Amino acid sequence: MITNRVLYVSPVYKPAIGGGVVYIEMLAKYCVSSGQVEKFTILTEKFPSMPAAECDESGSVEIRRLFPFRAGKSLRSMSSYIAYLIQNFQYLFIPFILYKQSKDVFIVHSSLHNNINVLPVVLYFIRLFMPHIKCVVDIRDPKLPVKSYWQLRTYHLILSCSENITSKLKKKSNFGDRVLQIPIPVENFTPTKTQIDDVQSCYGALGLKYIFLGSGSSVEKGVVSAMGVMQELRSRGHAVSILIAGKQRYWDSQMEQAKKEGWLIYLDQIPHSDVIILAAGAWVDLNLSTVDSLPRHSLEVLVAGGKALLPDNVPEFTRWCPDSVARRSDVVMLANQIEIIGDAIGVHCEYPSNEHFPDAAFKKIDVIFNSDLI
Repeated sequence: MITNRVLYVSPVYKPAIGGGVVYIEMLAKYCVSSGQVEKFTILTEKFPSMPAAECDESGSVEIRRLFPFRAGKSLRSMSSYIAYLIQNFQYLFIPFILYKQSKDVFIVHSSLHNNINVLPVVLYFIRLFMPHIKCVVDIRDPKLPVKSYWQLRTYHLILSCSENITSKLKKKSNFGDRVLQIPIPVENFTPTKTQIDDVQSCYGALGLKYIFLGSGSSVEKGVVSAMGVMQELRSRGHAVSILIAGKQRYWDSQMEQAKKEGWLIYLDQIPHSDVIILAAGAWVDLNLSTVDSLPRHSLEVLVAGGKALLPDNVPEFTRWCPDSVARRSDVVMLANQIEIIGDAIGVHCEYPSNEHFPDAAFKKIDVIFNSDLI
């Protein structure tokens, strides 16, 4: 008989976009479809025009929107501090939610620990008065500062999504024995040529030779370096364009001029499936991010059969795809790599993508339900 009931607290969820949203949706579906969980509740932020509560078609995945929209995202104004204060006050009701809904497992997205918060107090209360509940923290990105690691000591289990995070936790904390690394899950999706042509046509990219940036326009995602590489490639006579999909966090005069000249196409935020398809059809998908521990986008491109130049700070890529790892110190070398990868025939990277397919990746998470963590 299925008895597990899960509460997952996340800063964002659909219809917001991003790798974290995709991950939580996949996790919830796996837990329910595998028979491990009868009710998976996601407690998250309010979102404009979305109901305060809703369920998926199965009724087993529930979304409750409680927290102020984007609270804690950027503490730069009085209103943002007030919103974050309200969210922390709402954390105090979590034990009541756990009790009322008879939850067995409590999972917290690690980004909620990035700033000062009352969660350690809430966790202490849960551990003291609800000892049957398994408390888990899910670290999905490397932005959690080391100075906040002490907040994790109360959790029974710490989930890590990459070798970078696992190594850092074991070196910088005294609870490395509680860390469980779970690969970032990606769908096994390889688009057909017809699908690629159709999507490229929708965005004015059909017939173009283009570099693709699928993680938006920001300095930390490498857009400045990408523009430098574009200038180098075009100076060599390549009639190449650059397509950028995602949030626009950075824009300069060079990018504006490139847009006017027609070789930069900015797509803003588009459906996730379209991002994968456009990446698969690119001359090269370029990822020069300095902040991702293991970028989901690059994994999706490799699964989709695309050609990718990968960030150099990811041990998994360095081990399996050394020739596809960016030499980011020099735009000339980056341009050379793009030419080699873009013109290569056949598979250029033998990364073991099957480890990231949902059933394989999430299998490790069964320990939460099948083992005595307490």
